[in-house]
Amino acid sequence: MITYRAISHTWQKLRGLLTKGYKKKYYAMVVLSLASALLEVVGVSILLHTILSILKPEFIQDNVLTSFLYDGLGITDNRMFIMVITSLLFILYVLKNVLLVQMNKRQVKLAFEITNHISGVQYNHVMNQNLAYFKRRPSAEIINELVASTFSFSEGILINSVIFLSEVAVIILLLGAILIYNPFLFLFTFLCLIPSALVLMYVSRKRLWMRLNQCRDCW
Repeated sequence: MITYRAISHTWQKLRGLLTKGYKKKYYAMVVLSLASALLEVVGVSILLHTILSILKPEFIQDNVLTSFLYDGLGITDNRMFIMVITSLLFILYVLKNVLLVQMNKRQVKLAFEITNHISGVQYNHVMNQNLAYFKRRPSAEIINELVASTFSFSEGILINSVIFLSEVAVIILLLGAILIYNPFLFLFTFLCLIPSALVLMYVSRKRLWMRLNQCRDCW
């Protein structure tokens, strides 16, 4: 519960920091991250279909996608079909990587613009303080507030929140696709993999807290 509250509180603070224009840029980053993740899923799906077509020729007619391509291209030989989809796989992977590079470049630009806006707001806030503010606080603390907090915002909050939202969306889409494609597989995933992931997260958190306590004792 504390983790969910912390995430919700972080998003509320983030929305409060961003103006309307920069909120649109943040949402654009989320959309680009989601599109990148979906492209990766599509690439893996095409690769799996190609491998299964090579290993099991009967898979070509049994699968909806491969049978549609097989009939649509008018190919009657399985070897020729495998050569064709392998060539298509290569072309699609090249296009996918080109799109991913462009999306990543756009994401970096948007992240820089948002971080630059936040750092400017923070700088103006500090510079508008009176003399007593600078006399009361150590110079190292002020420099940390101006410089280090900006980097921590970009790496620790902005980018991680975008990745978190896109990954949650991809997981929901994948589970929905599995439910439509094979309800039994969805039930197996829900009952076995998700509890296993939760147990792994719990164990990792316990180990992390133990490590943090050990470091605190050393200090």
